[in-house]
Amino acid sequence: MPRLFCLSSFRFFVSAIFLCAVFSGSDPAFADTAKALQIYNEANATLKELQGNSPRAAQREPWEKLITRFEEVVKEDPNGSRAVPARFRMAVAMQELARRSFRRTDHENAVRLYEAVVQRHPKHVLADDALLAVARIKAERLNDPKGAREACNRILAEYPTGDMVGEARAMLQALDSGGSIASTGSSAGAAGGSSSGRASSGGTASRDASGSAVPSRPPPPLSQIHQIAWVADNDTATITISLSRSTSWRYQYVPADAGSGRPPRLYVEFDDARPDEAVRPGAAVTGAMFTHVRVEQPTTSKCRVVLDFTALRRYRITAVEKPNRIVVEASRTDSGLPKGLLAEAADIAEPLREGAAPTSLPVNLAEQLGLTIKTITIDAGHGGRDPGTQHNGIVERSLTLKVANLVAERLRKQSFTVNLTRTRDEFITLDRRTQFANEKKADLFLSIHVNANRDTRVCGFESYYLDYARTESASSVASRENAASGKSLNEIQSILADLIGRSKTQESLALATLIQENTVGSLRRKSFTAYDNGVRSALFLVLIGAQMPSVLLELGYCTNPAEAKRLNSDAYLATMADGIVQGILAYRDELNRLKR
Repeated sequence: MPRLFCLSSFRFFVSAIFLCAVFSGSDPAFADTAKALQIYNEANATLKELQGNSPRAAQREPWEKLITRFEEVVKEDPNGSRAVPARFRMAVAMQELARRSFRRTDHENAVRLYEAVVQRHPKHVLADDALLAVARIKAERLNDPKGAREACNRILAEYPTGDMVGEARAMLQALDSGGSIASTGSSAGAAGGSSSGRASSGGTASRDASGSAVPSRPPPPLSQIHQIAWVADNDTATITISLSRSTSWRYQYVPADAGSGRPPRLYVEFDDARPDEAVRPGAAVTGAMFTHVRVEQPTTSKCRVVLDFTALRRYRITAVEKPNRIVVEASRTDSGLPKGLLAEAADIAEPLREGAAPTSLPVNLAEQLGLTIKTITIDAGHGGRDPGTQHNGIVERSLTLKVANLVAERLRKQSFTVNLTRTRDEFITLDRRTQFANEKKADLFLSIHVNANRDTRVCGFESYYLDYARTESASSVASRENAASGKSLNEIQSILADLIGRSKTQESLALATLIQENTVGSLRRKSFTAYDNGVRSALFLVLIGAQMPSVLLELGYCTNPAEAKRLNSDAYLATMADGIVQGILAYRDELNRLKR
């Protein structure tokens, strides 16, 4: 199974960097302090750019190059004033990469680089900062509470007067109480919404280490804020916070304060929640009344989203189901949101107010335009010289065509116009499949596939929409499905960075959620074993450029013998096709409700 990059070569790269971080010590007589300072300043500026809103931050290569640049600082002037900060920032860059790649090895490499700082420079002011970073990574990303405690105890023992002592004690307390670790520097996002409604949980099966179903493990304890999106102009703004599962929430309006320079602000606080790694800690918005978003984690079990505006006259905050999200609408005028709450009438002395229960009415661009569904393009994955995955008697190109025909037959009986990207065993390029859907002016695009995993225990049905991959499992699935394109990871990520803003992300997420729920439900109602792996996002080339809501469906894992046997069953496939169609009908019905 192809991977997104050569893991062995990257491990060699990191090992070389680590050895440099620990053992570099060029002859000071040949040190070039001026050049080292210039490289350090340039690298530091790049680090700040990537930590901000740069689309390049989604690519692996810029982070690797940045680590190399900080390494050059050490080589040029190993005993200079910028050598230790450069070593520390090598670790920071690796940690930032890990936050985006979701790869355990990247987190482990960040730990190694931080530990190298402590090992070589135990008396430097950044040594305790490096130890605290090690503790956080071990506690939050590597499931190593023992290692986290050891790092925190080292801070207390070796740096008792340092500025990390307070955070180390707080982390030890959280670890001892069994709670999660709140990190002010952890990834987070921002958006607003007020609601105490609960979002429905997607998965019912346990997960393996990569997030796929292995039927015995408990679900994640906290709700994840996995996406924040907004549409804003000078007068109005709509911000959508997507949640993984049920949680209660509350909100509060705080007016502008000229003395401190604080803008008008909305707070939304969630219980038992934390931001997904893919959600940025904050973002600035230009050219709109909505100016800034950020996420805070005031306690181990609460997550707070903060929204800033240039001016705020009225607002409305709504909880919505299927998929679960909080929608914040704001206006700087009465006419922009006549039924919204009047901001200046809010009693700011009150604590955060509980929100209302969720509704089932989605709020997205398709509904605002009153669109409906008439034409659907179905793509049978792989074909011809590209057989796809092959295990346990399953050949992906054949099974996907069979299921595509089953779904098409049922949709036509519901009076939809259905077009298939292929009707026989032939090879079609990934970009041609989306182009075909656009030419047919399709209202929806479905690409059907079969999954595989090195771990033969992994099984389950999954629905994907186009966005950055948030788990290593999703990243691996995308890698396999993109292999036929011949494009490198950096090419793929560059394409996505350019197009992601134009994709129908919210609509695709809503469609994927309804298909996921209805397909798993259809199978279970007929007493078939069905593991719900939920809705995920990933970098699928076949979805890029689609001008309509688009999803990719992974029917199951043919590497799992029991699931392969089910995928060979006509009754199982027919029931699965029924569920897919039911999900499409549910999405159409949601759109049609708005028009009544």
